Amino acid sequence: MVKLVSAIALAVVLAVAGEVRGALLSAPAMYADAQAKEAAVRRALTAGQPAVTMERAIRTVLRSYEALVRQYPTSSYCDDALWNAARLAMDASKRLGDGAHD
Repeated sequence: MVKLVSAIALAVVLAVAGEVRGALLSAPAMYADAQAKEAAVRRALTAGQPAVTMERAIRTVLRSYEALVRQYPTSSYCDDALWNAARLAMDASKRLGDGAHD
């Protein structure tokens, strides 16, 4: 039960933090923020958190990388952001099934 509550709290924090901070950060800061979120999600994936919670958290990370690309399309961080998002989606698909990255 504690793991489930922790996973849900993680998903909520990631969602809220990404939406609020995304418009206020520079490209390097947005990239670092997305990487930190991705690291947390990857740790949770390894820990075997429930699939539904993980799918939400993964989508939040993917949106963070996409927000960077949309807000700073000429930034040198864009290619890395897209690569990291694609890699996370692929890894999530392998662990959780094909619907995890839609």
